[in-house]
Amino acid sequence: MQLARVPLVNVASAVTESIVVSSSRDHQHQLWKDGPGDSNEPTSVYLFDALSQKTSRNPVLPFFVSFYANGTSTGVLREHALRLNSSLQCDLGKNFPSFCPGENPFTANYTWKATVNTTTPENGAGRTFNLLQFRVCAPGDVSKSPWDLNNDRQDITEDVYLDYLAMGPMLNRVGAKFTIRCTANTTRGYFELPNYWNSNKVGNLLNKWPSEEVLAKSFNNPSANNVGR
Repeated sequence: MQLARVPLVNVASAVTESIVVSSSRDHQHQLWKDGPGDSNEPTSVYLFDALSQKTSRNPVLPFFVSFYANGTSTGVLREHALRLNSSLQCDLGKNFPSFCPGENPFTANYTWKATVNTTTPENGAGRTFNLLQFRVCAPGDVSKSPWDLNNDRQDITEDVYLDYLAMGPMLNRVGAKFTIRCTANTTRGYFELPNYWNSNKVGNLLNKWPSEEVLAKSFNNPSANNVGR
């Protein structure tokens, strides 16, 4: 299945539902180690353990995600599988856009209001305050897929702005206010699944999809146009 043909509403719903029930101690069976010569030995990776491997010297997590669970082997067959890996960099102090750019950007606003019954001169009596304000801006077009209709490697960059404002305990002062800009760099491509012919090693990320001649001669993919399962 080509990612560009997947209905985006289905992806958003699945991700939302997963976030609600996920825990840092969940097993991540679809995470594969991303390193030269890694074997297909099944591993039990916790999300917390995976994130703990991110350091200033190694800001990119050494994992990628695939439809197949890590440890999968195709035996004597040679097949490819789709893989995705992302890195994220967030910075404080950026300005929240006055107008979220793009043809159809994703935007969201949340305000938590509360009525305070008090007669102090500062707050008045029965006034309504915005205790919390949260805004989101993801530039672009959420109605279109960023992925091309081919099997070659593709790299995309996406931005999101998060703006947070919370009132202090006296309600007439700002308790916390900041804007964060996060940039995600994602790579989509294919790799050869571990098998007898490659000594059960994880194949490298392919920059170019093999030719029809190479596929017919050396591989057992179900279809040249439908391998991304």
